[in-house]
Amino acid sequence: NRADYSISDPSGVQAVRDAGITATIGSIETTHGIIKLASDAKFAFISGITDRFTHFNDDVNGKDVNGNIKTEAQNYAAAFNIGVYLASALPKIVTIL
Repeated sequence: NRADYSISDPSGVQAVRDAGITATIGSIETTHGIIKLASDAKFAFISGITDRFTHFNDDVNGKDVNGNIKTEAQNYAAAFNIGVYLASALPKIVTIL
């Protein structure tokens, strides 16, 4: 539920801090975490970052410079960029898995 990001992002930050990690947090990928918790299978966490950390509502539900509601166009750019990375990384990933 998109409305939960305003709760889950700060909660994720607190979990990282409670674990004693003091490094700068660049991203918290909650979807990957849920997938990993649901299975003990090997899982490669590869994701393009589409939204600014703690600014999900601004980036996804906000308006563009013309006042139009955004329709998640940033997902296209993130998917394209991660595809470029994955194409170069796939041979190495295959040998690891």
